[in-house]
Amino acid sequence: DMQKWNTELQTKTEPFVRSTMLAGGEEGLLSVAAEGQYDPLNPNIQKALDRRQGRIVNVVATDRKNLRKALNEGIEAGEGVTQLRKRIEAEYLHNDKYRSVVISRSETIWAWNEGAVQGYIQSGVVESKQWITAADDRRCAWCKSMDKKIISVEAQFFDKGGEPLVTEAGTMKFEYEDIGHLPLHPMCRCSIVPIISEI
Repeated sequence: DMQKWNTELQTKTEPFVRSTMLAGGEEGLLSVAAEGQYDPLNPNIQKALDRRQGRIVNVVATDRKNLRKALNEGIEAGEGVTQLRKRIEAEYLHNDKYRSVVISRSETIWAWNEGAVQGYIQSGVVESKQWITAADDRRCAWCKSMDKKIISVEAQFFDKGGEPLVTEAGTMKFEYEDIGHLPLHPMCRCSIVPIISEI
């Protein structure tokens, strides 16, 4: 019953995502304005949370898609029950040991940065945001291409369904959500910095 489990997933993750987002928002606001009170009831916060819950459900759908693909490949190869079971175990073993960490880290990074950007907007003094990458040999080509890009604080770096990001690493499509801040991809190590308007 995917509907039941999607609802359960949303119920379990929402408080964590909300509290992380609010902490990021308070920190973001205080980093640019000594005075000011972060408004946790701002309607933009709930809109962002609602959009993100849909994204979390997409993660589950992707897992199901990957499992079906693995099973289809095994069936087409004429594998028996033992080999198909191994494919399923490998898929879930991968999810248990790696994917849960990736999802947890990505959701934390998203929530903190969404809150921070909301704090920048609420401050009234931030006009732009800048993408900064980790400048080391672990930086991927996609993140490298984003380094030092500046856009309006309320704008998106990439729109859902819009132009893909093309680099020597390949093409990154934005099929599930807008990208207004990191993470650009799972395990992204970039950061967003506010640019304060000239007074």
